[in-house]
Amino acid sequence: MLRRISLIVFLLFLVMAIYVAVKPNRTVTTSSSEAYRHYQAGVGAHEELYLRQAMEEFEKAIQLDSQFAMAEAHLADVYSGMGFAKKAEEMRARAIAHKSHTSPREQLLIDCYQAGWERNNEKSYQIAQELYRQYPEDLDAISTLAYREWGLSHWDRALELFQQITKRFPDHAPAYNMLGYLNYYLGRYDDALAMLDRYIELSRDQANPHDSRGEILHALGRYDEAINEFRQAFNINPDFDFAVLHLAQTYQTLGQNRQVEYCFNILRGQAPNEAKARQYAIHYARQLAYRDELDSARRMMSSLVDKLAATKDDAIGDAAFSLGALYYRQRNLDSLRQVWDGSRAWMAERAKQVPAIVETPGWKIYDSFMRATEADLRGNFEEAARVFAEIIALAATPDEKMSYRVYYSDVLLRRGEAAQAISELQKNLSINPNSPKTLIKLADIYEAGNDRASAQAYRERAAEVWKNADPDFRPLLELKKKLQVPLAASTAAPAPRN
Repeated sequence: MLRRISLIVFLLFLVMAIYVAVKPNRTVTTSSSEAYRHYQAGVGAHEELYLRQAMEEFEKAIQLDSQFAMAEAHLADVYSGMGFAKKAEEMRARAIAHKSHTSPREQLLIDCYQAGWERNNEKSYQIAQELYRQYPEDLDAISTLAYREWGLSHWDRALELFQQITKRFPDHAPAYNMLGYLNYYLGRYDDALAMLDRYIELSRDQANPHDSRGEILHALGRYDEAINEFRQAFNINPDFDFAVLHLAQTYQTLGQNRQVEYCFNILRGQAPNEAKARQYAIHYARQLAYRDELDSARRMMSSLVDKLAATKDDAIGDAAFSLGALYYRQRNLDSLRQVWDGSRAWMAERAKQVPAIVETPGWKIYDSFMRATEADLRGNFEEAARVFAEIIALAATPDEKMSYRVYYSDVLLRRGEAAQAISELQKNLSINPNSPKTLIKLADIYEAGNDRASAQAYRERAAEVWKNADPDFRPLLELKKKLQVPLAASTAAPAPRN
């Protein structure tokens, strides 16, 4: 009798699962209408990057339906974003185990997610293409392929797909977010901001639209406007840590150390776990490096590397990269090699676990950065310049390219190629005319060439950016010393305004 009841119950749940999956406007398989409601709420929160809320909704959905594969797949990504690595792995395994209970469309989606979890970008891309081929009118299918094109830096194709979404689903706000970033990557800055204006219009009660717009404004050197957007995002949702991190970065760019401390105090207070707290600490150490507090940054980053190595946290890659960059700035070859040896050992182990990771752009840039910095400190400037040029070509976004051009220009100057170094840095100013580090680097190059007038002009522009910096901001103190040096006679033209 019990077995018969169990069979009846099983068949009942099977019928319910099929019903929910095919019911109009429901595109996922679940045995519970209430679970579906929480799933939809979780998807909405996830799209808004409200990870804590998304986590709660997906967990409720899974409590109501313990085989809800799509909820498990989404929850795995949320756990990962919140620093719950072990929970994320467990939830991925559950989603894969339960995908047989889902529709063919959902199975393709989970297969695509799985390939992404395994860092197999090529396989994930192929599955996304097949999903789109079979379901060309489906929002999830179009979005999945669009995000894969974006992840492979196929900007034009990704742009085309997200535009396709806005035509078919004109109120789908996340598509406008991606169109904003894609237009920025393609150098269409006005179009980027226009897309984000539309994103804000469709999502007035969300934090992420303002955060995204702030990111683009920061990248363009419109720092005060960026701060206003980040503050709006924070006011809408004080738990939205992306906005606080970006706000701290912008304040640090302006030399306002105390504001940065305030932001990180907020972040430390709301960290959901130790892993997230360590991620915030990595960001904070980078801000210390920006303000030229190199010894403090080094000590903090060294401690983080040791802790992350002990816990086998993947964030060790970011921490070791930043520590190596610090030693590179200090021209300390022995310490640099020690850090890079540790990084290579960690990378070799990671590659055994996920072989496809070695083909990702981030991996290639990391490896190339190690080779370039070692070559430079060994005095092999030709090799260093060649590899830095490769890194700039690999870098996906304008702001990434800007960072590496500053390193590249240093090497070019050591090779005696001042004109090319200036040309590279002018590319930075064509994107962000208010980049202090670029302006100061140009001033140093002109001064090395005895063009004191141009050097002075660029330093004055940097001083203008830092006009409201804290009085103990070290880069400004150093800049003021150089500005106080009497201007020697020079026939050179003033620094161009680009």
